[in-house]
Amino acid sequence: MSAYFAAWLAFLGTLFLFFGLELRKNDSILEVYLKPFEKERTGLKDIDWKDVSERIGPVVTSLVPVFNLEKIKQKLVWAGNPYGLTEAGFVGIKICLGITGLLFAITAAMLGIPLILGLMLTVLLYFLPDALLHSKMEKRKKAIYNSLPNMIGLLGMAVNAGLEISTAFETIARRYPPPLGDELRLAWREMATGRARSAALRDIGKRTGVSAVSRFFESIVVAEERGGTNVSATIDDFRRELSDSQRRKMQEEAKKIPTKMLLPLMLCIFVPLVLLLLVPIGISLIKTL
Repeated sequence: MSAYFAAWLAFLGTLFLFFGLELRKNDSILEVYLKPFEKERTGLKDIDWKDVSERIGPVVTSLVPVFNLEKIKQKLVWAGNPYGLTEAGFVGIKICLGITGLLFAITAAMLGIPLILGLMLTVLLYFLPDALLHSKMEKRKKAIYNSLPNMIGLLGMAVNAGLEISTAFETIARRYPPPLGDELRLAWREMATGRARSAALRDIGKRTGVSAVSRFFESIVVAEERGGTNVSATIDDFRRELSDSQRRKMQEEAKKIPTKMLLPLMLCIFVPLVLLLLVPIGISLIKTL
């Protein structure tokens, strides 16, 4: 019974954690639920758990310098800076969740639940932010990579129509959807405030973490440094190269489908078929003996 109880507690804890993360994405939902208690929660009203993590993170990283803050910062940038977190705040969230899991493990052990289950939940909670950050980062990278050919095509059409590269970039940056559009708009704002166009374009690739984006804007910068006479040809060549690359990647993924389907087919067809054939034989042998 204790194992079943621990499993239910772990399930409910994980469920409430994801529910809390979803609520944290939309502050208006929190305001609707907490508004009736506005007067009663004056002492807790100003508590911001993001601020708490931002305070805990620097303390932990200074006392225990085992976290690669530069790597965490790079991942946060590639993920689009979710919730405005800093690298220290991200570490603070990991520590808070780890402490929460540890307190649960101690409480569960006092109730007679095996300590190993609580420790497993502690490890799960501690590494949960890393898994969520990695998932968000990969989704953003994939979205940027998939939308890159359309952006290159629009930029190529604008330049071929006679627009100067700067004007064409501004026009596309204002209307292009996120997440790639957000990076284009940020680069345009940097250029509008006086930053060198080559540096602003190169930083787009660094912020996205997509090699194709880095190569594209690097080729634009190189073409401009050589006089800017073949920018349109550079854009068209890169668009064809990228389209061919994506087509080859899709073909490779299609070739992997039969291999990926092998295990589900074995589990869903072969194993039941073996059981269907062997179970009656086994029952007959048992009755005979």
